[in-house]
Parts: sequence; C-alpha cells; structure tokens
Amino acid sequence: MMDGTPAMGASPRGETGAGLSGRTGAAMPVADQLAIRDLFARHFYALDGLTTLVPGAPARSWAGTFTPDGRFAIVRASGETVVEVAGRPALEALFAQFPDVERTRHWINDLLIEPIDADTADAGCYIIALDIGTNPAPIIRTGVYVDRVVRQDGAWLFASRRLILDPSSPAA
Repeated sequence: MMDGTPAMGASPRGETGAGLSGRTGAAMPVADQLAIRDLFARHFYALDGLTTLVPGAPARSWAGTFTPDGRFAIVRASGETVVEVAGRPALEALFAQFPDVERTRHWINDLLIEPIDADTADAGCYIIALDIGTNPAPIIRTGVYVDRVVRQDGAWLFASRRLILDPSSPAA
C-alpha cells in the first residue's frame, strides 16, 4: 500500500498467504475491506432490529445485505441443515419467523476477508448471540459464519451466508 500499511492478505513484508480456502489471496484495497466490514455491521444491526443507524424495516434491511438471489443457511455442527433459503423475498419471510429479533444482540469477532478477485471474497467470523431481555444476558447461540461476498453495482453484498452452530451452542 502507498502508506506503508500491508494490503489485506499481505504480511507486514508484503507477502500474501493462503486464506480460508487455502488459496493464495491477492491484496485487497483498504476501501473494499472497510466496505465489507460495514456490510457485516449493517447486517447485524438489521438482524437485531436496530433502526437508529440502519433505518427502515429490519427484515427488508437484513435481506438487502444479500444479492437479489442471495442464499442463507443455518447448519448444525453435525452438518444437518436447520434452514436454507434463497432470494430476498424468502429472506424477508425467514426474518419474520425469527422469534427473538428485538431481544437479541449479535457480537462478531475475528472477521477474516480473503479476496478471490476484485469483486469477490470469502469471509467469515465468530458469532455470539445474547438474550438482552434477561439480566445477566445469557448466550443463546454461538457459531461461525462462512460467507461469500460480491460487489454488485458498486456495493458489497452477501451472495451466500452460512451459520454453522457450535456443537454445544444452546440453539444447536
């Protein structure tokens, strides 16, 4: 990078390494990294029903973080699929079935972004979901998200998003 900061996927010496899929990642501009991080934040603000920073109907905002044909799945650690949908209308319908939107806060950590090309990246993060309607707030879900993000019409969106629940996750 021009400012001396290594690009995403590069070591401090400018080397690139194998990423989520074992591929050697290409460098990703910082602006794209930040746009993808913003996508994750908007996704979870909408998922938690927070409309102060992401105005509008939470279901529509959440579905809007996906491509028009985007896919979402929840999978148990055993590999059993709990739910799988594709397309924004199906995503909005699924959101309406979530029982705990306004009582849940999602915390993500260790977001990893591995570029595939200029408009596609694999990404993932750890997730902890808490029930904030109870004090102290208990953990209600833990897992790992495995994602494919793509740039469409200048915006980064989820092409696919899969939540793999941890074996001991309360929701598993």
